Amino acid sequence: MPLLPGAGDTIQRMSGQSVFLVWHAHDLVEEVDVKLLGVFSTNELAEQRVARARAEEGFREYPDNFEVSEYKVDEDTWTTGFVTLAPGE
Repeated sequence: MPLLPGAGDTIQRMSGQSVFLVWHAHDLVEEVDVKLLGVFSTNELAEQRVARARAEEGFREYPDNFEVSEYKVDEDTWTTGFVTLAPGE
């Protein structure tokens, strides 16, 4: 049962559709700093977020480090089991 009235209808309509995640990553001394900037209903909205972020302090120093990733709603994205990779693998 959905926690919010009408939420079940929204979930059923989203099934099989895509969402677009906007990521930014840059290297630190011994690790990578990864930020999720947002989840969007269209690629166009995701690209608009990238354009806005490129003008922001910090992000503008790494303008080529954005990624827009498409994910299908209700589909598994990690299917290989639990794996931990050491840095550099």
